[in-house]
Amino acid sequence: MATLQEDFWNPGLASSHVSGWTNFVDATVHPEATVDAWVAQWENETGDLAWYYLSYRYPPGDRHTLAIKAGLIPANMAKKMTKLPQPRK
Repeated sequence: MATLQEDFWNPGLASSHVSGWTNFVDATVHPEATVDAWVAQWENETGDLAWYYLSYRYPPGDRHTLAIKAGLIPANMAKKMTKLPQPRK
């Protein structure tokens, strides 16, 4: 598996393999929550994409609980997901 240095869905944005953990404020919840996140993907020789999203959210949660989301996207679907919609002219 190849480690992707850039985020698969956001080309030009370094993956957490490069940048490490990131931190942001989630203002969509009340009270606002601080989120520490680690996001990265790997691609195998056939183009299948594995991804992980690790996060701590506090408050209202605590910084001692790690949430993990992960997935595997088959190559045929991953290729379709890289084609971004073009702006209307």
